[in-house]
Amino acid sequence: MSREAKKRILESAARWQEQQASGPPKGDVEAARGSDVLWPTCFRLQSECSHLEKELSAVFDIPASAAEPEAQAAASGKKYKWSTSLDSQFKFDAKQAYMRRDIYNIDWHEGLKGVQRSAAGAEGVFFVETSSGALVVKGSRNLASESFASMLALRVGVYCPPWRIITMANAEGQSMLHHLNELDSMGRVATNIGSQTHVVLKAFVAGRNLDAYNSDDMQHIFTSGGAISESGQRRLSELSRLLLLDVLINNGDRLPLIHDNRGNPGNVMLCRGSGQVIAIDSAIASINKATYPEQYQAYLDRVGQLCDGLVASCEGGDCTKTVTAPFENVRSKLLEFTGFGLSDEGLCYLQDKFLEAARSMHANKSINRMELRTWRQLLSQFDPPLVGMDWISVDFVMDIWNVIEERLAQPEG
Repeated sequence: MSREAKKRILESAARWQEQQASGPPKGDVEAARGSDVLWPTCFRLQSECSHLEKELSAVFDIPASAAEPEAQAAASGKKYKWSTSLDSQFKFDAKQAYMRRDIYNIDWHEGLKGVQRSAAGAEGVFFVETSSGALVVKGSRNLASESFASMLALRVGVYCPPWRIITMANAEGQSMLHHLNELDSMGRVATNIGSQTHVVLKAFVAGRNLDAYNSDDMQHIFTSGGAISESGQRRLSELSRLLLLDVLINNGDRLPLIHDNRGNPGNVMLCRGSGQVIAIDSAIASINKATYPEQYQAYLDRVGQLCDGLVASCEGGDCTKTVTAPFENVRSKLLEFTGFGLSDEGLCYLQDKFLEAARSMHANKSINRMELRTWRQLLSQFDPPLVGMDWISVDFVMDIWNVIEERLAQPEG
């Protein structure tokens, strides 16, 4: 799967670069200013991290019954006694939908089956069914910070769906809006994203948010015979990297590790079948050091305390016995959101994998200032400008990473 994923990405990159030389294809794909240099960087990241799709292949291969997907109308009878417009309204079937592999070459004129607004997402999230699979179109008030966080997620080793930015004023944006409006009898597309300067287009991932799982589901994903299973260990390893990402981007809107808030289980997704952990709606929230120096230092101190606690828990080289307070908080959130009580064994394994991830990233030099500056520079080149640029501070991320490296990167002794 890894080799196939890399091949797909490289083929898409080649097609995209060819389009930049020859002009937009029949689908009106037109690059926004800045995207012509951003997407090769994203292709390279996705190629380097294609191993993260390993367990997605069994879930997202096109099922035989879905080789020619049909738009899911409300076919189980009329909604009301008399015919209404709701009787023929498109219904997106998330259980049958599958990922459209190529999100870079889309003909918005043909192959669209239907569009439906998600109940989540204040700025508008729409599921789009095409003849080649499903897509997600999402409005955002923090598009730049979400894009930066998605690139950083790949560096940390967290899977996030392939994405790209569409400028609404260019040919593709107008074509997409026009043809989605034709399918949207309720007018929600125009209302929610018609006035936005940019939207993000993502590959659809078949999965459920964390709070849609109950205790039995979680037991099946993480345990076997009362102990953490081999596949459960993989899920905990993925979760540890998601937690590490959230520390780096100051994100408490998921499973708060060092934040004092409830969190948001809607931003943790487990994919259908394997339960692989997927990052959605990640966004960096940098603290301005000049404006808020005390809050800036307080956050770094909190990161340091997290690291010191992990190091102390491994005294004597055994990291499998002592649970630290921040990870205890994660356990309480899993219990609150799903009813699943992660065992001490599982929680200590999660801590150990957090340490392992940090040390591996240190050894591989996964985080470096030059690359982060390049990403920010690429995102700053869009015209009109992307919203959310002010949230991206390379110095903030590097200061956090420096604390982690100093405290965790090298095992004691």
